[in-house]
Amino acid sequence: MRTAVFSCALTLSALTYAAAACRKPAPAGGAGARPPQAAGQESSGREKDPFASVPRVTVEELDEALKDGRAVALDVRPAEAFEEGHIRGAVSIPEEEVVGRAGELPKDKLVVAYCA
Repeated sequence: MRTAVFSCALTLSALTYAAAACRKPAPAGGAGARPPQAAGQESSGREKDPFASVPRVTVEELDEALKDGRAVALDVRPAEAFEEGHIRGAVSIPEEEVVGRAGELPKDKLVVAYCA
């Protein structure tokens, strides 16, 4: 079960400390896939995706950083979902609590939030 949860969670391209990004899909091609547009708008005239500039890490990069102790996985799902399964060593802070509990996160490591 743990292996399946770990694989599933990591295949969803982890997001660096931006729990709210779980509400929007990552742009095709990863971070920087779309060229910057004029002041907050896309070429179609729609509002620009506010999470388009959130850095992403690949599954391989996250796995390596976790193994090396350079990163911590932040599970932003509800506590019940965390209890059912999570990335080994992940910290559980539900999305609605992230702002108030951000001080609990390490300042010397990459914090990678995930919600699946």
